[in-house]
Amino acid sequence: MKQKNIPFQLGMEYENWEFDLEILPDRLEGYDSYLYIGKEFNYFMNYPTDKTELIFILDRLVAVILTFLNIKVNDFKQFYDRLQIEFKNNNLSQNNEAIKTLLIADNENTIYFLYGVSNLIYAVFPLHNKAYF
Repeated sequence: MKQKNIPFQLGMEYENWEFDLEILPDRLEGYDSYLYIGKEFNYFMNYPTDKTELIFILDRLVAVILTFLNIKVNDFKQFYDRLQIEFKNNNLSQNNEAIKTLLIADNENTIYFLYGVSNLIYAVFPLHNKAYF
């Protein structure tokens, strides 16, 4: 299944990126969190990503957190509008699981874009003091 403009497809195996990952403290018990340090997927919808976290369970990718620093208000609106178009009909999973996307803006001009298995996505990222869409 070809994935358009989406750097990491849910359901893929850890071994696809194992040499491009550094271990992070786990966000949730039973899940493994990694920082992507590779060079191939450092842009998302033409925006450079400042940090990419991949979350696995049993070596299967279940959530992705993309971080964008110093995003201006106009860029944020454009980013949000493009997300709505891009993800409206795009399948993010190999397994036809219910997928949830979440866009979070904090007070420091930082945007987090999360996508993952729907029952997990709100658990992996604390939402206090943040606006989400």
